[in-house]
Amino acid sequence: MSQVSIIVPVYNTYDYLAQCLDSLVNQTFKDIEILLINDGSTDSSKEICLEYEKNYSFISYYEQPNQGQGTARNNGLKKAKGKYVYFMDSDDLIDPFCIQILYKESEKDCLDLLLFEGESFLDKNSTIHSSDKGKFNYVRSKEYSTSDIGENTFVDQVENNDFFPSPCLLFVKKRLLDESGLLFYEGIIYEDALFTLELMLYSKRTKHIKKKLFHRRIRVNSTMTGENHKKKYESQATVVCELNNRYLRKIKDNSGLEAALNKRMVTSYLSGLRSYSMLHDRERKDLSELTEALKKIGVDKKYYLRLRIFIFVHLPWLLNSYLKFRNLVKQFLRR
Repeated sequence: MSQVSIIVPVYNTYDYLAQCLDSLVNQTFKDIEILLINDGSTDSSKEICLEYEKNYSFISYYEQPNQGQGTARNNGLKKAKGKYVYFMDSDDLIDPFCIQILYKESEKDCLDLLLFEGESFLDKNSTIHSSDKGKFNYVRSKEYSTSDIGENTFVDQVENNDFFPSPCLLFVKKRLLDESGLLFYEGIIYEDALFTLELMLYSKRTKHIKKKLFHRRIRVNSTMTGENHKKKYESQATVVCELNNRYLRKIKDNSGLEAALNKRMVTSYLSGLRSYSMLHDRERKDLSELTEALKKIGVDKKYYLRLRIFIFVHLPWLLNSYLKFRNLVKQFLRR
């Protein structure tokens, strides 16, 4: 049995897949298995996967109809046999020493969950200006180096604007996933916004190291930079509703966790609002039931007001969306 299972959903990344897989097979830590889950690719990604499976005994290839990253990762988890799990995206890279560092750190401190840093680089065909690259970096303001329960780490990181939901920035013990039954929410994008948050709430021993081991490629038409605004709004709204239904309504006597969840909900809501501003009237009508559900949730105004200052200073591209739909935002807040 391998010590580390690396799960890689693959969807139409033919141009980048070999570079990604090279960064995995060249890891200095060799006791790994790599699970490639083809999510219904329509390009030649399958051929790349089969070539690597043929050449490396620790690589296994699987296929599924196109159902999204969440389903692909869940199917990978069902097949993973490692003591630890790492999630990789098929157009990104990790340092050669990445898995070795994460494994040794997790073993040394008996961790359920280890968080680390990442940075971005521009694909040669990216339309994003180099000055905007920093928006996609994953560097926290400090190191959360004490082994602590995940809830405390989550609350501290949200308070410091240091919470990054990407599953490519975490290394998790498989037993924690098995015992909690935690899976990715399927059928949406931004499924990691729920998964990583819930994972931190389940974890009994969580730690963060301030090492940049992950390298995210910023490219045209990726999940994060694509222009499917209807799907983005639907997904962010679903995240807000799920956070409210699963956790916020059940919290008692934990003001720190309540504040962190409120802040995450407002963050998702405002991000979704930007996508909502891009929709046609017919698309908004199609999503009216979900929009009405959001109005009924509400969050405490004090959390929104604090976050609004942060957004206006650091995320000015959301300003126009907020001004255009300020009445909708007000309905999201508790009176």
